[in-house]
Amino acid sequence: MAKPSDFSPAAALEMKDSAAAKQSRRARWLPRGVGVAVLALGWAAVSLRDVGTGAFIVDSVVFVAMALYAFTAAAVSRSHAVSEERKIRLRLLVHNLELENMSMRDELTQVFNRRYLFDRLGRELDTASGFERPLGYIAMELQSLAHLNDTYGYEAGDEVLAAFGRFLMDCARASDIPARVSGNKFGVILPDTSKRGAYTMVERLAQSISTSPLMGNERLDGALVVSFGVSGYPWGADTAGAIIRQAEIEMASQTSDLTGTGADVGPTEETEVPTVFRQVGEATPGS
Repeated sequence: MAKPSDFSPAAALEMKDSAAAKQSRRARWLPRGVGVAVLALGWAAVSLRDVGTGAFIVDSVVFVAMALYAFTAAAVSRSHAVSEERKIRLRLLVHNLELENMSMRDELTQVFNRRYLFDRLGRELDTASGFERPLGYIAMELQSLAHLNDTYGYEAGDEVLAAFGRFLMDCARASDIPARVSGNKFGVILPDTSKRGAYTMVERLAQSISTSPLMGNERLDGALVVSFGVSGYPWGADTAGAIIRQAEIEMASQTSDLTGTGADVGPTEETEVPTVFRQVGEATPGS
Protein backbone atom coordinates (compact mmCIF):
# COMPACT_ATOMS: atom_id res chain seq x y z
CA MET A 1 0.00 0.00 0.00
CA ALA A 2 1.36 3.42 -0.95
CA LYS A 3 2.36 5.77 1.87
CA PRO A 4 2.69 9.58 1.79
CA SER A 5 6.49 9.26 1.99
CA ASP A 6 6.44 7.24 -1.24
CA PHE A 7 5.57 10.40 -3.16
CA SER A 8 7.87 13.31 -3.95
CA PRO A 9 6.45 16.85 -3.66
CA ALA A 10 6.51 17.16 -7.46
CA ALA A 11 4.54 13.94 -7.86
CA ALA A 12 2.08 14.90 -5.15
CA LEU A 13 1.50 18.31 -6.70
CA GLU A 14 1.30 16.88 -10.24
CA MET A 15 3.93 19.28 -11.54
CA LYS A 16 5.42 16.75 -13.92
CA ASP A 17 4.25 15.87 -17.44
CA SER A 18 1.92 13.11 -16.40
CA ALA A 19 -0.74 11.72 -18.71
CA ALA A 20 -3.46 13.37 -16.62
CA ALA A 21 -1.69 16.74 -16.85
CA LYS A 22 -1.39 16.46 -20.65
CA GLN A 23 -5.06 15.51 -20.96
CA SER A 24 -5.99 18.47 -18.77
CA ARG A 25 -4.03 20.85 -21.01
CA ARG A 26 -5.75 19.49 -24.12
CA ALA A 27 -9.15 19.89 -22.47
CA ARG A 28 -8.41 23.56 -21.67
CA TRP A 29 -7.83 24.42 -25.33
CA LEU A 30 -11.36 23.41 -26.34
CA PRO A 31 -13.21 26.25 -24.50
CA ARG A 32 -10.46 28.66 -25.62
CA GLY A 33 -11.07 27.73 -29.24
CA VAL A 34 -14.81 28.11 -28.77
CA GLY A 35 -14.28 31.55 -27.22
CA VAL A 36 -12.11 32.69 -30.12
CA ALA A 37 -14.76 31.48 -32.59
CA VAL A 38 -17.54 33.32 -30.76
CA LEU A 39 -15.50 36.55 -30.67
CA ALA A 40 -14.68 36.23 -34.36
CA LEU A 41 -18.34 35.73 -35.27
CA GLY A 42 -19.37 38.68 -33.10
CA TRP A 43 -16.71 40.88 -34.67
CA ALA A 44 -17.82 39.83 -38.16
CA ALA A 45 -21.49 40.49 -37.39
CA VAL A 46 -20.84 43.94 -35.96
CA SER A 47 -17.86 45.25 -37.91
CA LEU A 48 -18.05 43.94 -41.47
CA ARG A 49 -21.01 46.15 -42.34
CA ASP A 50 -18.88 49.15 -41.45
CA VAL A 51 -15.88 48.22 -43.62
CA GLY A 52 -14.13 51.32 -44.93
CA THR A 53 -15.40 53.57 -42.16
CA GLY A 54 -13.96 54.74 -38.89
CA ALA A 55 -16.50 52.62 -37.01
CA PHE A 56 -14.91 49.46 -38.46
CA ILE A 57 -11.56 50.36 -36.90
CA VAL A 58 -13.18 51.25 -33.57
CA ASP A 59 -15.22 48.03 -33.50
CA SER A 60 -12.14 45.96 -34.32
CA VAL A 61 -10.07 47.61 -31.60
CA VAL A 62 -12.87 47.07 -29.08
CA PHE A 63 -13.20 43.37 -29.95
CA VAL A 64 -9.40 42.83 -29.76
CA ALA A 65 -9.33 44.58 -26.36
CA MET A 66 -12.23 42.42 -25.17
CA ALA A 67 -10.48 39.27 -26.37
CA LEU A 68 -7.19 40.22 -24.69
CA TYR A 69 -8.99 41.05 -21.45
CA ALA A 70 -10.98 37.80 -21.48
CA PHE A 71 -7.92 35.61 -22.11
CA THR A 72 -5.77 37.53 -19.59
CA ALA A 73 -8.48 37.30 -16.92
CA ALA A 74 -8.91 33.58 -17.59
CA ALA A 75 -5.15 32.97 -17.40
CA VAL A 76 -4.77 34.94 -14.16
CA SER A 77 -7.79 33.22 -12.61
CA ARG A 78 -6.45 29.80 -13.55
CA SER A 79 -2.99 30.68 -12.22
CA HIS A 80 -4.49 31.66 -8.85
CA ALA A 81 -6.63 28.51 -8.78
CA VAL A 82 -3.62 26.28 -9.56
CA SER A 83 -1.52 28.08 -6.93
CA GLU A 84 -4.20 27.61 -4.26
CA GLU A 85 -4.68 23.97 -5.23
CA ARG A 86 -0.94 23.32 -4.92
CA LYS A 87 -0.85 24.99 -1.52
CA ILE A 88 -3.73 22.81 -0.35
CA ARG A 89 -2.09 19.66 -1.72
CA LEU A 90 1.24 20.57 -0.13
CA ARG A 91 -0.41 21.16 3.25
CA LEU A 92 -2.22 17.84 2.88
CA LEU A 93 1.04 16.08 1.99
CA VAL A 94 2.82 17.58 5.01
CA HIS A 95 -0.11 16.64 7.26
CA ASN A 96 -0.13 13.08 5.94
CA LEU A 97 3.63 12.82 6.46
CA GLU A 98 3.16 13.98 10.05
CA LEU A 99 0.43 11.36 10.55
CA GLU A 100 2.66 8.69 9.01
CA ASN A 101 5.51 9.70 11.31
CA MET A 102 3.16 9.60 14.31
CA SER A 103 2.04 6.11 13.33
CA MET A 104 5.68 4.94 13.33
CA ARG A 105 6.71 6.59 16.61
CA ASP A 106 6.17 5.68 20.22
CA GLU A 107 4.36 8.64 21.75
CA LEU A 108 6.22 8.64 25.07
CA THR A 109 9.81 7.98 24.00
CA GLN A 110 9.64 9.33 20.42
CA VAL A 111 11.67 6.38 19.13
CA PHE A 112 10.09 4.04 16.58
CA ASN A 113 7.35 1.69 17.73
CA ARG A 114 7.17 -2.11 17.74
CA ARG A 115 5.25 -2.41 14.46
CA TYR A 116 7.77 -0.29 12.59
CA LEU A 117 10.68 -2.16 14.21
CA PHE A 118 9.50 -5.53 12.92
CA ASP A 119 8.67 -4.14 9.48
CA ARG A 120 11.99 -2.31 9.16
CA LEU A 121 14.02 -5.23 10.49
CA GLY A 122 12.46 -7.48 7.85
CA ARG A 123 13.34 -5.00 5.11
CA GLU A 124 16.88 -4.48 6.41
CA LEU A 125 17.34 -8.24 6.60
CA ASP A 126 16.24 -8.61 2.98
CA THR A 127 18.75 -5.93 1.99
CA ALA A 128 21.54 -7.50 4.04
CA SER A 129 20.96 -10.97 2.61
CA GLY A 130 20.58 -9.65 -0.94
CA PHE A 131 23.83 -7.68 -0.84
CA GLU A 132 25.64 -10.08 1.51
CA ARG A 133 26.10 -7.39 4.16
CA PRO A 134 26.04 -7.89 7.95
CA LEU A 135 23.20 -6.69 10.15
CA GLY A 136 23.23 -6.19 13.92
CA TYR A 137 20.44 -5.96 16.47
CA ILE A 138 20.64 -4.94 20.14
CA ALA A 139 17.88 -5.75 22.63
CA MET A 140 17.67 -3.71 25.84
CA GLU A 141 15.55 -3.93 28.96
CA LEU A 142 15.18 -1.43 31.80
CA GLN A 143 15.26 -3.91 34.67
CA SER A 144 14.64 -1.28 37.32
CA LEU A 145 11.50 0.28 35.80
CA ALA A 146 9.03 -1.61 38.02
CA HIS A 147 11.03 -0.61 41.10
CA LEU A 148 11.08 3.03 39.97
CA ASN A 149 7.31 2.97 39.40
CA ASP A 150 6.69 1.48 42.83
CA THR A 151 9.12 3.81 44.61
CA TYR A 152 8.68 7.15 42.84
CA GLY A 153 5.40 6.72 40.96
CA TYR A 154 4.48 6.11 37.35
CA GLU A 155 5.28 9.70 36.37
CA ALA A 156 8.90 9.09 37.32
CA GLY A 157 8.85 5.86 35.32
CA ASP A 158 7.51 7.73 32.29
CA GLU A 159 10.26 10.33 32.69
CA VAL A 160 12.86 7.58 32.74
CA LEU A 161 11.42 5.99 29.59
CA ALA A 162 11.31 9.34 27.79
CA ALA A 163 14.88 10.14 28.86
CA PHE A 164 16.07 6.72 27.72
CA GLY A 165 14.40 7.26 24.34
CA ARG A 166 16.26 10.56 23.96
CA PHE A 167 19.46 8.84 25.03
CA LEU A 168 19.08 6.19 22.33
CA MET A 169 18.41 8.77 19.63
CA ASP A 170 21.47 10.76 20.73
CA CYS A 171 23.74 7.71 20.76
CA ALA A 172 22.46 6.06 17.59
CA ARG A 173 24.13 6.64 14.26
CA ALA A 174 22.17 8.21 11.43
CA SER A 175 21.63 4.76 9.91
CA ASP A 176 20.54 3.06 13.17
CA ILE A 177 16.87 2.49 14.01
CA PRO A 178 16.07 2.70 17.75
CA ALA A 179 12.62 1.48 18.79
CA ARG A 180 10.51 0.63 21.83
CA VAL A 181 9.47 -3.01 21.70
CA SER A 182 7.24 -3.10 24.79
CA GLY A 183 6.84 -1.43 28.17
CA ASN A 184 10.46 -1.55 29.35
CA LYS A 185 12.10 -3.19 26.35
CA PHE A 186 13.89 -1.42 23.53
CA GLY A 187 15.75 -2.48 20.42
CA VAL A 188 18.19 -0.92 17.98
CA ILE A 189 18.66 -2.13 14.40
CA LEU A 190 22.26 -1.68 13.23
CA PRO A 191 22.46 -1.84 9.42
CA ASP A 192 25.78 -2.91 7.89
CA THR A 193 27.17 -3.82 11.33
CA SER A 194 29.19 -6.94 12.14
CA LYS A 195 29.06 -8.94 15.36
CA ARG A 196 32.14 -7.13 16.64
CA GLY A 197 30.58 -3.77 15.74
CA ALA A 198 27.35 -4.65 17.55
CA TYR A 199 29.19 -5.55 20.77
CA THR A 200 31.25 -2.38 20.44
CA MET A 201 27.98 -0.45 20.30
CA VAL A 202 26.82 -2.23 23.46
CA GLU A 203 30.01 -1.21 25.22
CA ARG A 204 29.53 2.39 24.15
CA LEU A 205 25.91 2.43 25.34
CA ALA A 206 26.81 0.83 28.66
CA GLN A 207 29.62 3.30 29.25
CA SER A 208 27.42 6.26 28.34
CA ILE A 209 24.67 5.12 30.70
CA SER A 210 27.12 4.67 33.57
CA THR A 211 28.89 8.00 33.07
CA SER A 212 26.21 10.35 31.71
CA PRO A 213 23.21 11.37 33.83
CA LEU A 214 20.04 10.77 31.86
CA MET A 215 17.59 12.42 34.22
CA GLY A 216 19.65 14.99 36.10
CA ASN A 217 18.32 13.26 39.22
CA GLU A 218 20.83 11.25 41.22
CA ARG A 219 18.19 8.99 42.76
CA LEU A 220 16.62 8.07 39.43
CA ASP A 221 19.92 7.78 37.58
CA GLY A 222 21.36 5.68 40.38
CA ALA A 223 18.41 3.29 40.22
CA LEU A 224 18.55 2.82 36.44
CA VAL A 225 19.65 -0.70 35.47
CA VAL A 226 19.82 -1.83 31.83
CA SER A 227 20.57 -5.26 30.39
CA PHE A 228 21.62 -5.96 26.80
CA GLY A 229 21.41 -8.77 24.28
CA VAL A 230 22.90 -8.94 20.79
CA SER A 231 22.11 -10.87 17.63
CA GLY A 232 22.31 -10.29 13.91
CA TYR A 233 22.77 -11.64 10.42
CA PRO A 234 24.45 -13.83 9.24
CA TRP A 235 26.21 -14.68 12.49
CA GLY A 236 23.04 -14.95 14.60
CA ALA A 237 19.89 -15.89 12.72
CA ASP A 238 18.33 -15.45 9.30
CA THR A 239 14.80 -14.23 10.08
CA ALA A 240 13.62 -11.08 11.85
CA GLY A 241 11.73 -12.99 14.55
CA ALA A 242 14.67 -15.31 15.21
CA ILE A 243 17.11 -12.39 15.49
CA ILE A 244 14.94 -10.61 18.06
CA ARG A 245 14.32 -13.84 19.95
CA GLN A 246 18.03 -14.68 20.12
CA ALA A 247 18.92 -11.18 21.31
CA GLU A 248 16.26 -11.30 24.04
CA ILE A 249 17.45 -14.74 25.17
CA GLU A 250 20.96 -13.36 25.57
CA MET A 251 19.54 -10.30 27.31
CA ALA A 252 17.55 -12.49 29.70
CA SER A 253 20.70 -14.39 30.61
CA GLN A 254 22.17 -11.10 31.87
CA THR A 255 19.22 -10.02 34.01
CA SER A 256 20.02 -11.99 37.17
CA ASP A 257 21.62 -10.10 40.03
CA LEU A 258 21.91 -6.79 38.16
CA THR A 259 23.43 -4.13 40.40
CA GLY A 260 24.72 -0.60 40.11
CA THR A 261 23.70 1.88 37.42
CA GLY A 262 23.44 1.79 33.67
CA ALA A 263 24.41 -1.55 32.24
CA ASP A 264 26.47 -2.48 35.29
CA VAL A 265 25.99 -6.22 35.43
CA GLY A 266 27.22 -7.63 38.69
CA PRO A 267 29.09 -10.93 38.85
CA THR A 268 27.38 -14.02 40.19
CA GLU A 269 28.66 -17.37 41.31
CA GLU A 270 26.88 -19.22 38.52
CA THR A 271 27.58 -17.02 35.52
CA GLU A 272 30.56 -14.92 34.64
CA VAL A 273 29.38 -11.70 33.04
CA PRO A 274 30.91 -10.89 29.62
CA THR A 275 33.22 -7.88 29.61
CA VAL A 276 31.00 -5.88 27.29
CA PHE A 277 28.24 -5.84 29.90
CA ARG A 278 30.37 -4.63 32.81
CA GLN A 279 30.71 -1.04 33.86
CA VAL A 280 33.96 0.55 32.80
CA GLY A 281 36.58 -0.02 35.50
CA GLU A 282 34.72 -2.89 37.12
CA ALA A 283 36.96 -5.71 38.26
CA THR A 284 36.55 -9.20 36.82
CA PRO A 285 35.24 -11.90 39.16
CA GLY A 286 37.90 -13.42 41.34
CA SER A 287 40.43 -10.59 40.80
